[in-house]
Amino acid sequence: MARLRLDVVKARALEKGHENTKAISEASGVTVSTLNRLFAGTTGPTVDTLLALSLTYDIPQLADLAIADSPADQNAGVLRTIPAPRTEAVA
Repeated sequence: MARLRLDVVKARALEKGHENTKAISEASGVTVSTLNRLFAGTTGPTVDTLLALSLTYDIPQLADLAIADSPADQNAGVLRTIPAPRTEAVA
């Protein structure tokens, strides 16, 4: 199971004034329940959760938000190669 990089999420959240899970939830759209499970380490993040947090906290690589516990969790490096979606307009 991959784990959420709590240090990264909490640091970015604090930079934006989001001091608790409710504030992170309201900003990202990830439910408080999901955040609590992620912070407790009882569940791993989904791609949707990683995308929401990435966009909310301006983290350009999804791999910066997750730690793989085993080589099998890395899915042959998929997390390392998926960039976060662009938010700026493309001309």
